[in-house]
Amino acid sequence: MGNNEMKPVFNPKKPGRRIKSISPYTALTALVMKERSDAHNYFQDSIEITEIEKYLRQKRNEGLKGIGFLHLFIAAYVRTVSQKPQLNRYIQGQMQFAAREIIVIMTVKKEMSEYGQDTSIKVHFDPRDTLTDVFNKMNDAINEVKAGNDNSTDNMAGLLMKIPIGILRLVVDILRWLDFHGWLPKAI
Repeated sequence: MGNNEMKPVFNPKKPGRRIKSISPYTALTALVMKERSDAHNYFQDSIEITEIEKYLRQKRNEGLKGIGFLHLFIAAYVRTVSQKPQLNRYIQGQMQFAAREIIVIMTVKKEMSEYGQDTSIKVHFDPRDTLTDVFNKMNDAINEVKAGNDNSTDNMAGLLMKIPIGILRLVVDILRWLDFHGWLPKAI
């Protein structure tokens, strides 16, 4: 591309690479089950957690105040995906992609009260991250929003909610269409 040519706005770097080597049956499921709610996996079991609770208490005594099961589950997820990258996949435009990064997006409250506003945090993990790394990264992201710093999700939601509802429905439909085709700008 020459210096005088503009870069396309709707050509962001893909967060993953398209998987073309999957079985026809697996590829077909993305076409049959179009909505996230079309496929469910339910699991029920009892797990002995005495040793895990002891381990978490030990970590709290070592200075990781507030470490809990959520941090442990996310660390286990990061470790699992680092060892089994085929689990880190997603569907976009009814095609399967392998994610390039390990990312956890979570809704949190800016203030722990009944009226605290919700927002989301997006935390990037390295495949080598330990439980301590996960704890620190999660807390840094949560403390950032608790400090009153709006993130891009808050900014985008605020901007969209200034649009009259009839037009907003059309804008959201357009955004969903762009996302379906993988053309949604990365900033959104």
